[in-house]
Amino acid sequence: MNPLLDRLRSRTAAFSLRDSRRAYFPAGFVDDKPRRQGGEVHDVPVLGPTEAIPEIVAREEIDLLLLAVPSATAKEMRRLVELCEGTGRPFRTVPELRNLMSAQVSISQLRPVSIEDLLGRDPVSLDWEGIRCGLAGRVVLVTGAGGSIGSELVRQLAAAGPSRLILVDNGEYNLYRIEMELLGRFPQLRFTRHLVDVADAAGLDAVFAAERQQILFHAAAHKHVPMLEDLIRAAVRNNLTGTRLVAETAARWSCERFFMTIPEACQLIMQAALIGDDGETFVLDMGEPVKIRYLAEQMIRLSGREPGEDIAIHYIGLRPGEKLYEELFYDSEDLIATGHPKIRVARGSDGLIAAAPHENVATLEQAAAVGDRAAMVTVLRAMLPGWYPESVPKSDAGSDRTPRSTEAVRDRRNADA
Repeated sequence: MNPLLDRLRSRTAAFSLRDSRRAYFPAGFVDDKPRRQGGEVHDVPVLGPTEAIPEIVAREEIDLLLLAVPSATAKEMRRLVELCEGTGRPFRTVPELRNLMSAQVSISQLRPVSIEDLLGRDPVSLDWEGIRCGLAGRVVLVTGAGGSIGSELVRQLAAAGPSRLILVDNGEYNLYRIEMELLGRFPQLRFTRHLVDVADAAGLDAVFAAERQQILFHAAAHKHVPMLEDLIRAAVRNNLTGTRLVAETAARWSCERFFMTIPEACQLIMQAALIGDDGETFVLDMGEPVKIRYLAEQMIRLSGREPGEDIAIHYIGLRPGEKLYEELFYDSEDLIATGHPKIRVARGSDGLIAAAPHENVATLEQAAAVGDRAAMVTVLRAMLPGWYPESVPKSDAGSDRTPRSTEAVRDRRNADA
């Protein structure tokens, strides 16, 4: 935690809550620092450590608890919320200190704790000066520019001051929406847009030849796994063929390549552009995982109800392609530290690149071209031994592994949740 921020937050809260016009009277603070035990903050006593919250609430007959810890991590917030929930009293959090100091809100604007407070990752410190220096004055192209990831990347790139942005997307409406947004938010930004499919080799080459971009961010990918399990041809055509064509076209036109794969990495991928070498695969430190059962229970409790009593939780099993535990890299890979604490480089992969020689890729693309689903499944199984499509019968999948039943998945989830 940040002691200075917490101290400022506490003093702000003390002053505001003691205001006679407010409906609150500060009975005391709790603090885990030993030196503050038995002391006061502007005549408001420190009643004990946070672990004593249930006892203090009962003893002092507290009516409302306020969480005023701006530098608490999501894990720390979850611990505090659980302590507050154990008291049976309502609890609230106060606005961020930066909003209080800028007079955007007042301390009286208390709000319920949100699920984002409990699941949010620790703030990531970025080298914004380096990012701007690396991108300012450069011509930058973004594929999938109208999608959920690509559009956010476009917004952040626009703020970094490129000389020109080139937007590429195969969806007319998505491309139109991001165009209108840029015209409204960044009226001085120079940009062009192209309605081009990344699997269209001639179209890509025409765009690269006309625009002469210096930096490429590739974010054009289908990402809805359960849908793609059924639509393998579309997945192969867009995600494999499209990525190959983008990489080959970028190489021909001497364009720097960065491939967008994780939604949370929109800012970190720009940071990676400054620290990476050609051909590297970056992995984002996703922080501590949170069990889905905890998420469901907290959403119910934060709505003022009790899980299992007011609202039931049903375990429905995994959808096609989903995993109980997400894997971001292979066991044989080593994660090497970089100049940024949240970014790692994956080395020694036995994944797609190592296990997929060019002939396999060519065979897969040929099967996709003629819509031969069985052939695509066979090649994909050879390239990715750990994958099998649950929607395809065992004989078609070419797997000696028995597909998991819904009941088996449900039993494991009950045990692990």
